[in-house]
Amino acid sequence: MSTKNRIKLNTWRWSTWIVCLVLIISACSGPAPTATNMPATAPQPPQFELKVNANEIEIPDGIPSGLVKLTSVNEDQDWHTTVIRRLNDDVKLEDFKAAFKENPRSTLPMTSFLGGPDIPAGKSLAGFYTLTRGTYIVVDNWNEPWHYSTFQVLGDSNTIGLPEASVAIEMKEYAISLPKSIPAGKNLWQFTNTGQALHNAVIFSLKPGRTTDDVIKFIKGETVEPPADYLAAWNMLTPGATSWGEIDLQPGDYLVADIIPDFAAGDGFNIEKNMYTTFTVTSTSQ
Repeated sequence: MSTKNRIKLNTWRWSTWIVCLVLIISACSGPAPTATNMPATAPQPPQFELKVNANEIEIPDGIPSGLVKLTSVNEDQDWHTTVIRRLNDDVKLEDFKAAFKENPRSTLPMTSFLGGPDIPAGKSLAGFYTLTRGTYIVVDNWNEPWHYSTFQVLGDSNTIGLPEASVAIEMKEYAISLPKSIPAGKNLWQFTNTGQALHNAVIFSLKPGRTTDDVIKFIKGETVEPPADYLAAWNMLTPGATSWGEIDLQPGDYLVADIIPDFAAGDGFNIEKNMYTTFTVTSTSQ
């Protein structure tokens, strides 16, 4: 998929959710875990793979509660997404399935959101999530039609300490904060939503001579040619949620932005309201 189609697809994917604003805001609140570093000698969390392709998502039926490592494995020749969602306690799984079959977007207020990566073709990206007992849904909404798989989180929560991230990024209305300088290569990022609405983080590399204003115009459909290369994303997080994901970047200058609609105000996109920032990835030899 070309960069143009990739950004267009993701922009359309977020903009079509505006119709669910009121329901999503009321349904997607949740407590955030308290972050503590994980020493290198500490016990490692249980590890599982999410294998995704154009037709299905393969995941174990049962996963223990507490901190877990879920590695998203893209077995296809196109990008895919693994959005981790927890079914609200007052929603039955059969009701979710029926709603998803009718209109996948109608299921958004039925769950909370824990993030999850967009995965390039043939690649694998790990994420860490703190899971509580309940029913979970993994959704791939990269292409139409959306598809999903479910799993149960069972048992008492483990006492494993939370990961020690190389990069911490915080999202709220209307700002994104993270270090201005990040080492090159694969780093573990901690994504935290401290705001009152859903947020995501998308990483772009601006093309020469292009600016954030050009990205905004493109997302709004005012221009045709993409002003930036789409490199990575961590999908929507419910207010108060934290999760961790691997991001692999080469040396250079980057833009990170929240490109979903402004669910808090009910109009426009978060990036239009200055919910973006820039950072530099530096060579480890420097």
